[in-house]
Amino acid sequence: MSRKIKTTTVRDKKNKIFQLPKNLPISYLLVIPFVLEIFAVVGIVGYFSFRNGQQAVNKLATQLQTEVSERVTLHLDNYLATAKHITQINARAIELGLIDLNDYQTSGRYFWHQIQTYQNVGYIDYILPTGEYVGAGRWLEGRGVTIDEISARTNWNSYTYTTDPHGNRTEMVYESDYAPLEETWYQETVKAKKPIWNQVYAWEDFPDILSVATSFPVYNSDSSLIAIAGVDLQLKGFSSFLRNLEVSPSTKIFVIEPNGLIIADSSKEPPYKFENGEAQRLKVFASQDRLIQATAKQLQQQFGSFERIDREQRLVFDLDGKKQFAKVTPWQDELGLDWLVVVAMSESDFMAEINANSRTTIFLCLAALIMAIILGLKTASWITKPIHRLNDASSAIAKGDLEQTIEIRGVKELNILAGSFNQMASQLKISFAKLDRINQELEHRVEERTVEFLKAKKTAETASRAKSEFLSNMSHELRTPLNGILGYAQILQRDRSLTSQQIRGINVIYSSGNHLLTLINDILDISKIEAGKLELFNTDIELEPFFAGLEDIVRMRAIEKNISFASQAVTPLPTGIIADEKRLRQVLLNLLSNAIKFTDTGEVILKVSASYATATEESNLQTFRFEVVDTGIGMNPQQLDKIFHAFEQVGDLQRQQEGTGLGLAISKQLVELMGGKLQVSSESGKGSTFWFEVVFPVIEMKNRKAIERQNRQIVGYQEDSKHILIVDDREENRLVLQNMLEPLGFKITLAKDGQQEVDLALKTKPDCILTDLMMPVKSGFEAVKEIRRFDSFKDVVIIAISASVSDAERRQSRSFGCDDFLPKPVEEVKLLAALQKYLQLTWIYETKASLQNESVVTEAVSLKAPPPEEMEKLYELAMLGSMKKIKEQAMYLEELDQKYAPLAAKLKNLANGFQEKAIVNLIEQFL
Repeated sequence: MSRKIKTTTVRDKKNKIFQLPKNLPISYLLVIPFVLEIFAVVGIVGYFSFRNGQQAVNKLATQLQTEVSERVTLHLDNYLATAKHITQINARAIELGLIDLNDYQTSGRYFWHQIQTYQNVGYIDYILPTGEYVGAGRWLEGRGVTIDEISARTNWNSYTYTTDPHGNRTEMVYESDYAPLEETWYQETVKAKKPIWNQVYAWEDFPDILSVATSFPVYNSDSSLIAIAGVDLQLKGFSSFLRNLEVSPSTKIFVIEPNGLIIADSSKEPPYKFENGEAQRLKVFASQDRLIQATAKQLQQQFGSFERIDREQRLVFDLDGKKQFAKVTPWQDELGLDWLVVVAMSESDFMAEINANSRTTIFLCLAALIMAIILGLKTASWITKPIHRLNDASSAIAKGDLEQTIEIRGVKELNILAGSFNQMASQLKISFAKLDRINQELEHRVEERTVEFLKAKKTAETASRAKSEFLSNMSHELRTPLNGILGYAQILQRDRSLTSQQIRGINVIYSSGNHLLTLINDILDISKIEAGKLELFNTDIELEPFFAGLEDIVRMRAIEKNISFASQAVTPLPTGIIADEKRLRQVLLNLLSNAIKFTDTGEVILKVSASYATATEESNLQTFRFEVVDTGIGMNPQQLDKIFHAFEQVGDLQRQQEGTGLGLAISKQLVELMGGKLQVSSESGKGSTFWFEVVFPVIEMKNRKAIERQNRQIVGYQEDSKHILIVDDREENRLVLQNMLEPLGFKITLAKDGQQEVDLALKTKPDCILTDLMMPVKSGFEAVKEIRRFDSFKDVVIIAISASVSDAERRQSRSFGCDDFLPKPVEEVKLLAALQKYLQLTWIYETKASLQNESVVTEAVSLKAPPPEEMEKLYELAMLGSMKKIKEQAMYLEELDQKYAPLAAKLKNLANGFQEKAIVNLIEQFL
C-alpha cells in the first residue's frame, strides 16, 4: 500500500511540471505548435536570407568599387601618358637637333600635324629662354587648329594664325601681349630642372574645358637651358570616360586634387561656377550632386583633409536614410601629379531585388501559415474521431457496461504509429547526438590543422626572412674583403714596372676575385627571383658600343679555346633601344660563355635581328631576336629537361666544375621578366642553339665615335686639383680608394665614420664625397642627409659606395641626397667614369711613347706588317698573355707570306722569353 501511495505522489509531481490548461481541445494542441514551428522556421530562413543578401551586396560593392577604381586609374595612366609621350618626343627632337628652334614656320607646322593625331591634346608648344615662343592648339573658337608665334618678327607680341588643311599659315587673326616668361608654369619648370606637371587650370574663354600641362626642360651639353617643351592635355575626354562607365544607376566617380578641386566626375555638372562674374573651378564641396558632396564631406570629416589620404581607404555612411559605400584611391605619377580617385555607390542599387524577394518571402510565409492552419484542423479531425469513439467506449466500460464491444478503427495503427514515431524519434535523437559529436571532433581537427598551418607558415616566413638576411649579410661580408683584393689588383695592374710573371699572377688574382663576385651575384639574383623581387631598370642603350663591348669579352674567351667567334646583324638594327642594359648583357654573356664552355672545335655565333612589332613602321616598338649558335657537344633530351633548373649542370665533370649551375636559370627568369621566353634546340654531338625574342622601344641616338681600343692608362686630368673626401669604417677600403685616386692628382682626405664625414666636409669643403652607408657613430645615410641641409653643399657631388647591393638601398641612398651609387668591390673604370661625369674632368692618358722602348720602334720600321685583321688577332693574344698561341700565329704568318718572316721570327723570340710588354709594344706599331 505504501508503495502505491509513494509512486502516485512522484507521478503527480512529474505531471505538474508539464501541466496543460484544462479543457484544451486536442485540435489546438495539434495545430498551434505546428503553425508556430512553421512560422519560426520560415521567419529564421527569411531573416538569414536577408542578412546574407546584405553581406553579398557589401561584398559585391567592394569588388565593384575595386574593379572600377582599377579601370579608372589604368585609364588615367594611359590618358596622361599621351601628353608625357608627346613632350618627351619633342624634347628628344630638340636635343637631337631635329627641330630647329629658330625655324618658327616649320616648328609650328610640326606641332599642327602632331595635334591632329591627338583629339584630347589642346596645345603643343615650346618657349626659349629669350622669350621666343611657338605653339599650335585648339583655343580660338571656330578657327580649328591655330598657330601662335612670339619673336622679333612679331615685335615680341603673340600673333595667332589660322591654317589651311596642310598646316600652313593663312592669316593673322589675333594679337596679344602674352608674356610666357612670366607664366607660373614656365618659372616652375625652370626651377624644377626636370619634366613636371603644371597646375590644372580652366581655359579663360572656355571655363568648361579643364587642362593639365606637362613641361619638359631641354639642356645642352654645358647644362644651359635651351628650351622648354610643353603639352596641354584637355581633361574633358576623361570626364566622358567616367560618365560612360556602366556601374549602377546612382554610382558616382570623381577625381579631385588634394585641395578639393574637381578634376573630372561622372555627373553632367560643369567643372566651374561663376563668382563676381568670373569663372572659378568647382570645389567638390560645392558640387550639386548630393552623393559627390556627401562623400567629400565624409572624407574630410574622417581624415581631416584630403592631403592626409596617402593610401587606399573605404568608408560607409548614410545619406537620406540609405547606406552608401565609398572608396578613395590615391593616384600619383613620377612627374608630380597627386590626385584622388573616389568611387561612391548606394546600397539601394543592389538591394531592390533583395527587398522584392523579401516581400515575396513574407507573402509565401502568410500563405504557408494559412495552409498549415487548414491542414492542421483537418488532420486534428482525422485523429480526434477515433479518440472520441475510444472515450465513449471507455466511459461505457467505466459505468459497468462490461459487455461493450469496442470497435475502434485505426487504434492499432495509431498505437503502431506512435510506437514507430517514438522509436524513430529515439533513433533520430541518438543519430543527431552522434552527428553532433562528429561535428565537434571535425571542428576540433580543423582548429588543430589551422594552428599547425599557421605555425608552418610562420616558420616558413621566418626561414625566408632569415635566408634573405643571411644572403644579404654574407654578400656584405664577402664584398668587403673582395673590395680590397680586387681594388689592389686593379691598382697593381697599372704598375708598368712589373714582370710578365707578376702581371700574370695579378691577373689570376683579379680573375679569381671576379669569379667569386659573379658567384655572389648569381646567388643573390636567384634569391631575388625566388622572392619575386627582381626588377628591371630600363635605360637608353646605344647598340653599337653595347655589342662591341660584348664582342671584346667573348672573343678573348674564344681565342683561349682556339675556336671562332662571330657576331652577325641578320637585319639592319636601330641605333638605340630602351632596356635594362645590365640584365640584357648578363643574359647574352651567360649564353655565350656557356656556348664557348661546351665547344671544343668549330665556332660560336651571335645572331641579332629586329622587326617591327606592329603592322606599321611608325611604331617605336621592335621585336628583337637573339640567337646563340655553337658547334659544341650538344645535349640529349634528358639533359634538355633540366638545364634551366637552378644548380643543375650537364656535360662532363670537368665542365661542371667550371660554373655554378645558376647562369641558365637566372637567364631564363630574366628573359621572362623582359616579356620573352628562353628556348633551346640541341642534338648530342652536333651543337646547340639558344634563342629568345623580346620587344623593346626603339630610339634614335647620336652616333658616338667608337672607342679606340688602347692599352693606355689614365695618369691625371687637365682641370685644377680636385679634393675628394673618402669615408669608410674599414681602413682597407679607404686605402683602396686612396691608392686608386691619389696617383692621378686628387687631394684625398679620409674619414672613418659618419660624424667625421660631416665634420671634415664642413671643414675642408671637398669637391666630391665618396661615402660608405653602414658605419658606426653615424651612418652614411644620416651624414649625407645632414650635409645636404647646408646650402653650400647642395651641389657637392656625393657618391655612395656600399657592399650592400639591394635595390632598396640604392633608392634610399638617392632619396637621402646621393648623386650616384657604386657597389663594392669598386671597379676602377666605373669609379673614374662617375668622377668624370660629375666633376666634368678631361683625362690625361699615358702616351704610347712612354710605353715603347726605342729598340722596338726602330726595329718595327723595317718589318713588314701583315693585314690589319691578323694584327688584331695578335694584339688580343698578347693582351691575354698566351705565348703558345702567339708562336702558333707567328708560324701561320710565315706560311702566309715569306715577307712576314722577320716579324714572325721576332714574335717567336719574344714569346720564348715571355716578354709580354715588348710583344704588345711591337704590335701597337702596326695598329
